[in-house]
Amino acid sequence: MGWFCVVLEPNVPHLKSPSEEERSQFDLLEDPAIIGALDEETEFNALVEEEAALLESLLTER
Repeated sequence: MGWFCVVLEPNVPHLKSPSEEERSQFDLLEDPAIIGALDEETEFNALVEEEAALLESLLTER
């Protein structure tokens, strides 16, 4: 499987080979520990938003 990414410039898409750093970033997104951490962060952010909405609704009821 070859690596490639799309570089978008105004009205001119180009294909290029990613650098070693870009490939390592792709590999990190496949790491189960990274995926788990991202899932936990997503869940935490959802709880924070839910708590903020609940607090706001309680404060506006007064």
